[in-house]
Amino acid sequence: MTLVEITYELQSPLTEEQLRHLGQFANTYGLRSFRVDESKNQLSFEYDASRLRETQVAHVLGQASTREHVRVHWQMLRWAARQRQPQELAAQVLRIIGAAVLTAAGLVPEGNTGGGNVSAFRRLPVPPGLAAIIASVRSG
Repeated sequence: MTLVEITYELQSPLTEEQLRHLGQFANTYGLRSFRVDESKNQLSFEYDASRLRETQVAHVLGQASTREHVRVHWQMLRWAARQRQPQELAAQVLRIIGAAVLTAAGLVPEGNTGGGNVSAFRRLPVPPGLAAIIASVRSG
C-alpha cells in the first residue's frame, strides 16, 4: 500500500451538512481519510496510490466542473505521454473532447475514474459524502 495525500482549494467553505456527509464516505476509491483546513480553505484526501493514481481521484471529484474535468483529463494525457502509453493517450484525447462538450450538460458517468482502462460511459458508485459535495458544487 502506498499512501498519498492530495489537497484541493475550495471555492467556498464547506457547510455543516457537507462536512457531515463527507464524514460518511466509504473506501470505494481507496480514499482513507480527509482533512479540512478552514484557515486555508483547503480539503485534503489520503488515498491508496496502489489502487488509483492522483488524477483518477481528482477525476471523480472534478466531474462537477467542466474546467476541472478537462484539466484532469489533460493531466492524464500528459501522464500517458510520459509513460509512453499510446492507448491511454488516445483515450484521453477523446475524453478531453467529451469532458469539454458534455460536462456542462451533466452527461458524464458519475464515479468514473477517467482512465482508458474503464469505459468512458461506465458509471461507478460514488461514496455518499463525495456525492453530497459534488451535488453542492453543481448547485452552487
